[in-house]
Amino acid sequence: MSQDVDSLSFQGIAGQGPSCQPITGGRLTDTFGAPRSGGRKHEGIDIFASEGTPIHAIAGGRVVQGFSNSLGGNVVRIQGDDGRYYYYAHLEAHSFDHLHVGEHVNAGQVIGGVGHTGDAAGTPNHLHLQVRENGQWINPFGFLKPLPDVTEVTGTTPIPSGIDPFAIDQGAPPSVADTDHDGLTDQFEALFGTDPHQADTDHDGLSDAFETGVSHTDPLSADTDHDGLTDAYELARGTDPGHEAVPAGVRAAGFGGLATVDSDHDGLSDAFEAKAGTDPLQADSDHDGLSDAYEIAHGSNPLSIDSDSDGLTDGFEAGAGTLTPAPGPGPGAGEDPFGGDPGGGMPGADHLDPTDQH
Repeated sequence: MSQDVDSLSFQGIAGQGPSCQPITGGRLTDTFGAPRSGGRKHEGIDIFASEGTPIHAIAGGRVVQGFSNSLGGNVVRIQGDDGRYYYYAHLEAHSFDHLHVGEHVNAGQVIGGVGHTGDAAGTPNHLHLQVRENGQWINPFGFLKPLPDVTEVTGTTPIPSGIDPFAIDQGAPPSVADTDHDGLTDQFEALFGTDPHQADTDHDGLSDAFETGVSHTDPLSADTDHDGLTDAYELARGTDPGHEAVPAGVRAAGFGGLATVDSDHDGLSDAFEAKAGTDPLQADSDHDGLSDAYEIAHGSNPLSIDSDSDGLTDGFEAGAGTLTPAPGPGPGAGEDPFGGDPGGGMPGADHLDPTDQH
């Protein structure tokens, strides 16, 4: 029996990696690398179609944080099951309202409709698609062009649940075992070497799920960097507790916790920095000699070299002992800089990519 692949009830096709075109009958244009305003380069390709045309996920993955971007307008971000990161931009208003952060979608599922939001206002309706692989934006035109439309994919079968067996999801069904209820499934505890019967294997006050998925500290050691200070103590103070390399077997299995990273190793997750407005690729966004984590912990402004506008830089005042909290709550005030709840084991950081460009 044929299926309406443009229906929100269509649950996609099996398999990992790019499987179908994002727009049935869409017109692909290879403009990757073309110049853009402000000296930028076009980091994706554009696919033109009429407004509201359904957009299908080209590969399965998990919807990660954020449905808006100043350049992209309405956007959908998907961390792919194949390890790539997919960014769909300029979507029609409300066409993505059926999605929620943390949801797993399959290739072929409808994720939104074509529009012209963001900096595409006033231009022909189109989908802007970016793909990142191994930390670099890549030109998707080559692998996308040969793909069939979703209606032409042979063997298309609905996937009834879309459950990722390695999901960090406290609401997972009984078939996904999490014996100690720490948010890290038993399958991944075996790969990490943690105890599936103990939520906090190293008894340092940080759950196994938090250490593996958020802080990237060693879940088998209470003191990752062996400096005499426990990981929990250093995280609470905003100092660097050290980082544990993710086992190759865990990476190969597509661990969802890898979506929450601290690229500049400043003790603040990339997701938190994106919300706070600091640079997740620079440990010291304002270049005043104080790390973003230090400034947030001490109440000064990590986006200003002179938080209190007294003519003395924050770096100088920190050395002199006169650094005082900046007026107002400051960037990210009241939020967990590590993207989750250290005691709860449920990472709350779905990756918001601050480097989305057009």
